[in-house]
Amino acid sequence: MKTRATTKRTIAQTTTIKPATVSTAPATSMPNPTDPKNTIEAGSGVDPKVLIMLGYMLSQPNYFAVIYRMLLQLGITFPSLTAPITQVMYGTHVIMLPRQFVVNYAYTINNRHFNLPRDSQKLAVYLSQHMDQFSIVATFLTQLGASFPVDGTGRITGFSMFSVMYRFPRAITTTILIGSRRFDLPKDISLLLIAVKHNPTKFFELQMVLEAFGVKFFKTGPGVSQAVYTDKKYDVYTGRGVSITIENTQYDIPADLEKIFQKPKGFSVGSLLAALQEKGIPINVDEKTGVILGITIDKVKIPFPVSIDLRFKLDNQIYLIPRDLAKLVTVLEMKGMPSKILSILYTRYGVLPVRDSNDIVVAVSFNGKQFKVKSEPLTAVVILGQKFMLPRDTRKMVEFVHSKQSDKTIGVTFLKALKAAGFMLINDDDGAMRSIQKGAQIIKLGIEIRIVVVYDNTPYHVPKDLMRLVKEVRSLGKEGINKVIEQLKAFDVQVKKVGSKLTILFNSVRYEVDLKSGNVKG
Repeated sequence: MKTRATTKRTIAQTTTIKPATVSTAPATSMPNPTDPKNTIEAGSGVDPKVLIMLGYMLSQPNYFAVIYRMLLQLGITFPSLTAPITQVMYGTHVIMLPRQFVVNYAYTINNRHFNLPRDSQKLAVYLSQHMDQFSIVATFLTQLGASFPVDGTGRITGFSMFSVMYRFPRAITTTILIGSRRFDLPKDISLLLIAVKHNPTKFFELQMVLEAFGVKFFKTGPGVSQAVYTDKKYDVYTGRGVSITIENTQYDIPADLEKIFQKPKGFSVGSLLAALQEKGIPINVDEKTGVILGITIDKVKIPFPVSIDLRFKLDNQIYLIPRDLAKLVTVLEMKGMPSKILSILYTRYGVLPVRDSNDIVVAVSFNGKQFKVKSEPLTAVVILGQKFMLPRDTRKMVEFVHSKQSDKTIGVTFLKALKAAGFMLINDDDGAMRSIQKGAQIIKLGIEIRIVVVYDNTPYHVPKDLMRLVKEVRSLGKEGINKVIEQLKAFDVQVKKVGSKLTILFNSVRYEVDLKSGNVKG
C-alpha cells in the first residue's frame, strides 16, 4: 500500500509578479533500508555497478532524482515512469525488480495539485496559461533533472523530464522583479545578468531560471562564474567558495555542487552531506518534509541542484533527519545501537559521529547539533597473540596486519579477530570494506578488504551480494553448491547444509535457503 507524506514546504516567491502559493511533498513510499527485497537478481553480463545502484533506488527512493541520472549513464533503460515499474532493461537483459517501484512527487501551486511525472503534461498546460509563475516551478523541475528547449526567439517550448518531452501549448516567457526593476525574459536576460553581477544571493535565486532559458554558466576562478548567452559573456560574482574532499577528490562548493551528482561511479549523497558539515557549511532542511532546500555560505543561500529528502524509515515509523534525530537515537539505544542502521545514517544521511580523545564515539550530530549516544568502551582485538585496543590502536593494528602479508592466512585471521571482538564490516558502494562498526562506533581502517565469490563468471561481493548469491545457489547442482560453500568458508563465512536447507551467516546477517522450493529468508 502506497503511503503519502502530507506535509509541505514553501518556496520563496520574491521573483514573480503575482505571488504564487507553491508547495511540494515527498510522495514516494519509503521502505525499510535494510529490507532484503532491495536486492536485485540478474544473470551474468550485468555490470555489478548497475545492480548496486538499482538496490539503492529501491532502498532510497528519496534519492531517486540522483540515482536515476546515474542509472542512465550506466546504460539502464526505464519504461514509462508514469506507472509502477516492475522491470528495467540493461542492453538485452531484462532485470526484474523484486517489488513495484513508483515515482511520485506531489506538487501544488495555487491549490492546483500535480503528481509528477504522471501529471507532467497537465503542468505544462498550466504553465503556458500562467507564465508569471514559471520562475518558481522551473527551480523544482530542474531539481528533478528537467531540461528546457528554447525556440529561435529564446522562448521555452517545453521541458524534458525522466526522458520524456512535454510541450507547452504556448512558448513560455516570464517576468522577474528585483526591487522595483522589471525584467522580461528572454528579452532582458542580458540586463538581468548585469543586475545580479555583484549580488550572489539574487544570482543563486535565479540561476536555475536563467539556465532554463539557455544561459550557460562556467566557473572561471575563485568566487567567479561566467555566464554565456547568445555568444556574449558576462562575469558573475558568486561569493566565497569552500573546498571539500569526497573520496580523495576535491570540489569547490558551490561551483562543483552539480558535478558531484553527475558521476555514476559513486553514490555521494551521504559523503557530500558529511563533507559540507565538516567544513561548517549549514544544510538547509525543511523540518516539515525533510526536503533539502540548499546550503548557506556566508549568509548566501544556495539551492540544492537535485530534489532530495532525508526521510528514514524504521519499524514502519518515518523519521525526518535532522528534526527527529534525537527521537531516533532513543529508539536505537533501546535496540542496542544496531550497527547496520547506524552505518546507513553515517554513510547515506550525512549524520556525523562525534569522538572523544580516545576516538570513541560519544554522540552523533547534524548541522552541528549533537545528540549523546551510549558509548562503547575500548574494544580488545587479538591478532596472532597481539592485543590492540580499538579505536585507539587502529593504526598500530593495521600496520601489524600489513607486516604479516607474507602469511597467506593473515586475511582470514584478521577477519576472525574482528568478528570475535563484535565488529561488523561495512561495505562501500564498490563492494570493498574499509570500515568496521560496533554500535555507534565506526572505525576507518585505512585498508581495503574484499571477499569475492565467483560463480558462472559473475563476481559476488560478500556481504553486499549475499542475498543475490543465495537466491542463485538453488539453481546450482550439488557440485556447484559445494564449490560456493568452500569459497565462503575460506573467508570465515559460516555455512551449514542440512538436507535441502542451507544456512549462511556472515557479518551478523543470516540467510536461510530452501534448495527445493527456492524460498529465501534473510
